[in-house]
Amino acid sequence: MKKKIIITITLVCMILCSFFVVGNIASNPQNHQKAIKYLDQKKANVLKLTALSTASSTAITMIPGDTATPIATKLADLTSWFLLILCTIFLEKYLLTITGYAAFKILIPIALLLVIIRIYWPKDILVKLALKLGLFGLFLFATVPASVFVSDLIEKTYQVTLDATMKDAEQTNETIKQETQTDDSKKAADDQNNKDGQTQANSEQKNQSIWNSIVNGGKEVLDDTKQSAQDIVSDITSFGSKKIEELTNKAEKTLNNFIEATAVMVITSCIFPLLVVLFFFWLMKVFLGINIDVSKFTKPGKKGTKMAVVEEK
Repeated sequence: MKKKIIITITLVCMILCSFFVVGNIASNPQNHQKAIKYLDQKKANVLKLTALSTASSTAITMIPGDTATPIATKLADLTSWFLLILCTIFLEKYLLTITGYAAFKILIPIALLLVIIRIYWPKDILVKLALKLGLFGLFLFATVPASVFVSDLIEKTYQVTLDATMKDAEQTNETIKQETQTDDSKKAADDQNNKDGQTQANSEQKNQSIWNSIVNGGKEVLDDTKQSAQDIVSDITSFGSKKIEELTNKAEKTLNNFIEATAVMVITSCIFPLLVVLFFFWLMKVFLGINIDVSKFTKPGKKGTKMAVVEEK
């Protein structure tokens, strides 16, 4: 009986230590500054990529024609993936402290309490249940820090490429805006010149229409004007096609970079945390799948026999 009391007091001290000491330490955000800093940096990258993808999509729609429209649409669709990644980052950030609270203030104290009950009420199921709760609490607490550690290792090797992707997107957006603004200015100037020329031509045509129609029917003037117009349209079309093709190629490169960055972030933010959770569940299954024979520690007959032998001696 004295031994049971000592064990009970020890377990009660462990419960109090887990709840008031370890639980407070594990649930305090100040003790997870490194992981929180990493998650904040990842959140900033996701928000910047979201803004750049939206800006790139808007800039690409300014390219004349419908050639780059599918690229702009695809860039706009990436926003949903960035939203998913952002939600996962926030979830990991909150779970850093919540899992510590749940493990050391709820699960582990309950497991130790079941062990205390088992001392005075001999049921083997209580020991197994306490072991499951204790291991589950420890694995739950270790899941988020482990996933953050693995993700950080991978993203360190990719950070340079990610920075290059964002820089390239900014340069592409600026190039497209400058080119389209230049084209708009030239077009406005050409329209004004054409308008002035057309006004002057109309005035001259009114003055000479009767004479031209009488002398040569205006045939030569009409043919020359038609040929000149065809040459001008051909030159403008050729110049515009080359520029559109160049801008479209830049837009395609930007889209490829964004897709690559999105794939890496989905892997590090969604897939790897899930794999870490599955790995810990597998470990828990391995540990809890081992048949632990607790009967030799719980049958009082053998202990009573040994104590009787000692007393007889």
